[in-house]
Amino acid sequence: SYDILLKYEKEGSDRIIVINCDTNSGAGGARNIGLDMATGEYIGFVDSDDFVQKDMFECLLKKAVSRNYDIVDSPFYITKSDSLRPPIDDSLCDRTLSPGQRELLILSDGYIFSKLFKASVLKENSIRFRPHVKLEDADFLLKAVLHSDLFGNIHEPKYVYDNAGDEDTWSVKKAASKEFDHILSLLEEYGNILKTDEAAALCQTAIKAAILHFYRAGIACCLSDTNSEVSSEMSRADLIRLIKLKNAKNRIFLKGYDNPYFQEVADEVTIKLMKQIDELKM
Repeated sequence: SYDILLKYEKEGSDRIIVINCDTNSGAGGARNIGLDMATGEYIGFVDSDDFVQKDMFECLLKKAVSRNYDIVDSPFYITKSDSLRPPIDDSLCDRTLSPGQRELLILSDGYIFSKLFKASVLKENSIRFRPHVKLEDADFLLKAVLHSDLFGNIHEPKYVYDNAGDEDTWSVKKAASKEFDHILSLLEEYGNILKTDEAAALCQTAIKAAILHFYRAGIACCLSDTNSEVSSEMSRADLIRLIKLKNAKNRIFLKGYDNPYFQEVADEVTIKLMKQIDELKM
């Protein structure tokens, strides 16, 4: 792969830079190096197992500079489900967003690879990726959305999200303890954003709903499924992880599942389970 990259760099030295890293810092660390090297007005990201239409960035950039947008989005094709994911909704584009509209944007969109980001917004707000973890793009996008004012979109799909292959190549095993660590890290980072980022204050209901989603995902890593009940037959390791997860959530905000965004998607059985875990003690 490295030799192929060097060939591309030689053929397109005016637009391709190959960076050979001494250490593997994960996708987040690699993207941070790219952010440090980038000199353009806008920045985009492509995952290594996906591909884009040849004119994707040309189309996005043309749209971006037409009104000096902070973020421009495009639809993308999902290979596994043979479906299209729409871009940011038209109702949230080309306008000053109310707090409620920004919350809808936070909850409805979670992908960085279909977008262009204004480089100055990322730099001025120190928006970076967490290295050495998976799910590193969720909090990056949250911070970018919180600190962007004008959103735009195009309607022609330009990105192909290729997830139809072997799951081992693109997804963390649900039962793996490492996924729990990644989810816990993301939950804690969202809590940090909620507490320290002034822009988050007006969108805290949506951010708390996202935290509850991560909480539920962390629970699923410890139980066979989200409808399971906590029992005395659980392993001590899973019990410790559940308590660690509960404590992390409670440090952000205490008990309560009346969040309107979360209640739209969570059933009574799931909420009952979460309340049961709230009572766990060693």
